[in-house]
Amino acid sequence: MTENEAPPRAGDADEKRRKKHRKKRQKRCKKWRRRAFGSIIPISLVLWWLYPEAVPAFCNDLAIDALTETATEFPDYAPGQIAFELERAQRNRELLDSGSLNPVAATVMSGVIFWVVAPFIFCGESGKVAQRLNDLRERREREAEKIFQDCPHCPEMVVVPAGSFMMGSPPSEESRYDDEGPRHRVTIGSSFAVGVYEVTFEEWDTCASAGGCLGSYPASLGWGRGRRPVLGVRWDEAQSYVEWLSLETGKAYRLLSESEWEYAARAGTETRYWWGDDIGRNRANCDGCGSRWEDGLSGVTAPVGSFTANAFGLHDVHGNVFEWVQDCVNDSYAGAPGDGSAWESGECSRRMVRGGAFFDNPGGVRAASRNRNVAGSRYDLVGFRVARTVNP
Repeated sequence: MTENEAPPRAGDADEKRRKKHRKKRQKRCKKWRRRAFGSIIPISLVLWWLYPEAVPAFCNDLAIDALTETATEFPDYAPGQIAFELERAQRNRELLDSGSLNPVAATVMSGVIFWVVAPFIFCGESGKVAQRLNDLRERREREAEKIFQDCPHCPEMVVVPAGSFMMGSPPSEESRYDDEGPRHRVTIGSSFAVGVYEVTFEEWDTCASAGGCLGSYPASLGWGRGRRPVLGVRWDEAQSYVEWLSLETGKAYRLLSESEWEYAARAGTETRYWWGDDIGRNRANCDGCGSRWEDGLSGVTAPVGSFTANAFGLHDVHGNVFEWVQDCVNDSYAGAPGDGSAWESGECSRRMVRGGAFFDNPGGVRAASRNRNVAGSRYDLVGFRVARTVNP
């Protein structure tokens, strides 16, 4: 042994023996796996030949179950597409149940290739459907984890991150009005919390019955209270609600500024709606949105949360009811604040409302669309959403 050579350790021999045993075990496992696989293949082929519909039928049934659960748990997720896929899967099941598919017919009509490919077609499709359902459930869980309440009767809130965006609409945008320009960049330096939903009758009535909200009980117009958005609220009444919440919780509740509202509604997008430039179907409650509450001027409000949330976790930012914001009325964005704060100068006897309402056409519920109302007047179609300052 040389000076630089380390002396043998007592554990080296044991480690060599352990490695040797591991290699032997791995070889035995591989051999048994090969034998098992070799026996499974002929058994599977025999079963496949005797019951050719079994594998496709099993996978097709999995797809039917996943599609049914998707339609039940997520009724607003691409309902037309889900209905089409479910109908197709049910037709496939009827075909498989009819017994018209058998090895002889398959061999004559399509050859053995059909029976090699069919399970992959059916099982591959069921795998995609199941994965989509799993993704939707995971997204729902992630959104639920972000939601918080400061008290049992407080609105559910979610934190919107700081960031910047282009406020307003470009001159080329369809249905644009001049008050949506000039388009300008707004930078919001701090995160803030926003109501996941528009304030509901249930939440409002709790405030009024506790002596807040100026003791006002706005009419529901016969559409029901509960989880429907409160409407017919004056701007000063909306202010009384956030003041009551602040007293109840010790937190700084308020209305959103107009720029905060558009930033939160867009959720990182620059399109007409947070999901794109086309209104689509059943994504919002408006005249032309394709929802079950739609009937032009005879339509009604939808219960909050009836449509999919945007990327920030906010529901119903397009349509349903107008939402009061803090800002005074200005007929353009010339001179507007660029830091996300409310514009407290201009025509302050009137205040801005955003989001559009159920009777508006798709152009009126765009992310950039603006409206205004007299602060001291009551309008049947105006509600609001709350914000809260988040401590750094």
